[in-house]
Amino acid sequence: MEQKKKMKVRLFGGDSCPICELALLKIECEKDTFEYEYIDAFADETQDLCDENEVEELPHIQIYDDYDTDKIVAEFVGPDVLTKLRDICG
Repeated sequence: MEQKKKMKVRLFGGDSCPICELALLKIECEKDTFEYEYIDAFADETQDLCDENEVEELPHIQIYDDYDTDKIVAEFVGPDVLTKLRDICG
């Protein structure tokens, strides 16, 4: 039996962003559903990645296609990301 692939989620956030912390907690609670990557948007070493992904506001969440891990199928930015995450994972 083929194992179902996990949805890949990338979260750009920061320590001074309370909504980012809540989004990260929600994603961590859904570990069985999501494979996720957290990127500190304020770290010097991630600035190029943030620029490439046009991260202008936090939190910034990207959801990738299950079968093409380079294809972003949804992107959520700003304070309403928690509502969007609830819609996706219940």
